[in-house]
Amino acid sequence: MNALKKVSADQIPTDRITDIVERLKARNVPISLILDDGLAVIQAHVPSGQAARMLKPLGRKAVGQFYAMPGNMVVIDAIITYRQAGRMLAAGRATA
Repeated sequence: MNALKKVSADQIPTDRITDIVERLKARNVPISLILDDGLAVIQAHVPSGQAARMLKPLGRKAVGQFYAMPGNMVVIDAIITYRQAGRMLAAGRATA
């Protein structure tokens, strides 16, 4: 099952990215996980190194699941399987 939402970074609306970042900042958390209908939605606003670790388990399927921001930050907005979400979260907790 390929549950990844295929979009390129330039297709993510700027207002959606701003909304994700603002909601995460308001909750004082860099990563949000939503489980819905057999899929996981991961939204994150993290440093690029952490984003690279989180996106690595997705391999080539990570293309279009993130958007680079100023200040060495990355927004991740991915719809994935529970297994992929577990791998991403575990990788995001690992230290470089």
